Parts: sequence; C-alpha cells; structure tokens
Amino acid sequence: MKKILNVVSSLDSGGVETMLYNYYSNFKNNELIFDFAVYAKEEGMIEKKLIERGAKIYHITPRKKSVFRNLYDLFLVVKNGNYDAVYSHMNFYSWIALFYAKIFSVKTRIAHSHGIAPEKISFGKRIKNVINRMAIKLFATNFFACSNEAGEYLYGKHWNEKNEKYLIIKNAIDISKFAYDEEIRKKYRKEYKIGDRICLLHIGRFAPEKNHKFLMDIINQLDSNKFVLVCVGDGKELIRYMSEYKNDSIIFTGKRSDIEAFYSMGDIFLLPSLHEGLGIVLIEAQVSGLRCIASTNVPNEAKLTNNVTFLPLEAEQWIEEIKNQTLYKRNCEVNIITDKGYNIKKESEKFEDMLCELIKNK
Repeated sequence: MKKILNVVSSLDSGGVETMLYNYYSNFKNNELIFDFAVYAKEEGMIEKKLIERGAKIYHITPRKKSVFRNLYDLFLVVKNGNYDAVYSHMNFYSWIALFYAKIFSVKTRIAHSHGIAPEKISFGKRIKNVINRMAIKLFATNFFACSNEAGEYLYGKHWNEKNEKYLIIKNAIDISKFAYDEEIRKKYRKEYKIGDRICLLHIGRFAPEKNHKFLMDIINQLDSNKFVLVCVGDGKELIRYMSEYKNDSIIFTGKRSDIEAFYSMGDIFLLPSLHEGLGIVLIEAQVSGLRCIASTNVPNEAKLTNNVTFLPLEAEQWIEEIKNQTLYKRNCEVNIITDKGYNIKKESEKFEDMLCELIKNK
C-alpha cells in the first residue's frame, strides 16, 4: 500500500477536488491511499466520501489567517505522514509542500497546474511567479497540468517538449452521471418554475474569476418572459450583487450535491470566465448535449463537440448568440467524450497505474 498526500485549497465542489475525487473513487487495485492537506478550516462537501474510502483529512490554517501557522501545519503533516509521494495542487505555492517533501526524503514530488494566467498581472506578481516557478522546478520531480495552457502558465512555454516528466492529466468525469435525462428535466423545471422559458445555466463557485457579474448584466438585457438564468454555487459577493437588480429571471440555488440534474434542466450553458485551467463544467455540459457559450479565456482543449461557441467578453455578442440558439433536440455525446479521453471509468485505471509506476521507479 502506497500513501500519497494531496495538497489542495478546499474539498468542496470545485474543479480540482472534483477531478481528484473522480479518479480516486474509481481506483480498482487498492494499492494507493490518498490523504489530503486542505488550506481551509471548514469541512468540505466531499470530505465524508473521501474518508469512507480511507483518506485522512488534515485542515491547514489558511494563509490569510496566519502565514506562519499555515507553513508550520503543513510542515507537520508532511513530516509525520511517512508518505510515498506528495502531490500539490496549489499552483505557484506548490513548491512549499514539495520543499518539505524533499527535506523528508519523499522521492516522488508532483506539481499539478489547474489554472491559467489572468489577463492583467502586476509587475510585482510577475516577478513573484518567476521565483515560485523556479522553486517548483527545483523541488518537483514530476509536472502535471490539466491543459497545455495551464502547463505553460505554471512551468513555462516549453513545459512539455519531449520530456516524460511533464504530463497532461485530463479532467475525466463519470460520464453516465451527466447523460441527458428527459424525466429529470421535467421534474427540475417544474420545481424551479421555469415553464417554457429558455434556461441559461451556470455552474461554478462564486469567485471573481468566474465573472458572474457579466451574467447578471446579460440577463438584465433579455426578456424575462422568455429567459431565466440559473446559477448553481455559493458566494456572498454574488448574492449582494444580485440583490441590487431584484430580477425575477435570476434563480440562485446555493450549493448543490445534485448538479448533474441541472444540466438536463438547462438549455444553454454559459461560462464567461476571466481565466480557466480547463473548465470541467464545460465538459460536463457537453456530455449532456447542452449548447454552450464560453469566453475566449477558456482553453480550446475544453471544446470536445460542436456544441461550444467561444466569444470575447462583449455583452452584445453573447446576447445575440443566446437569441440565435433556438430550442433543439438534445443528443448525448457520451461516445465522443469517451473517445477524447474524458471517461473516468477508462482514464482512472491509466492514472492509478501511472502513479504506482512513478513511486516504484523512484
């Protein structure tokens, strides 16, 4: 049995933790145990499921609360864990856990990039990123990314050129969960009183980079008798922003554990992100056969079917595209998504074997 410590920012329902849970819950050989060091004090939505699979969860003091406690808490977890590998998902802060791992002779030290650069970065931030990138390259033994753009962001432009240490790990999903279901569609549309209106759907944590304000601006320029916007997720900032509009065509669901049902409920999926490592929700929406509109900040690698349109963040263009998306027959895209390597049932076995091989060879 081999133990791997994953270092993450949370264990809620974001893309990173969803990707890890999808892979871990589908491991077959029981040769690997995943533990988690979490940069948050609150219990996340998927913690109990992970614990049921044998994982231990260590809550690290957030950096915003105390940098010293954050560093010391993580130091103790790595020191006392006797891990075969440390696997950090903290982007430019990944080097810290990997540095501790090197101190305590953990031979397999993995950095995983899940994001890409915002459009505007200050000069000071750029210098800081350069230093952090150098530290990651110094302490990591392997370099993973969810897309080419994410790899270039964290490791540099030539990150994956003919080097076996650099790998793209696809954000594979349980495709069967997201297949379109007509009965679920009827049930949820009735519950949320959608009626015959076109349902614009967005799923994602309410963080500035997800650009929810852009969605609010769009829905306020559309006919509320014809369109409704459903936002699945949680966040105080968006709630305050929404309250200023008092718009009956906006539905806020809060956190949900049944997000797959909302893809069947929706008609057009919207992803206006300011930056994305990949956009796993866009993959899920395509499985369900949803028409999708995403910002040009989302990597092209997330387009697996012909149902995705990329647009710059100009409200007029989005509104025109939304109005042009008339009602259509939904087709499940399971086979296409599987062929492109995003079926977790197939990809988890490859991932598990690869991790075991990395630890064995070290």
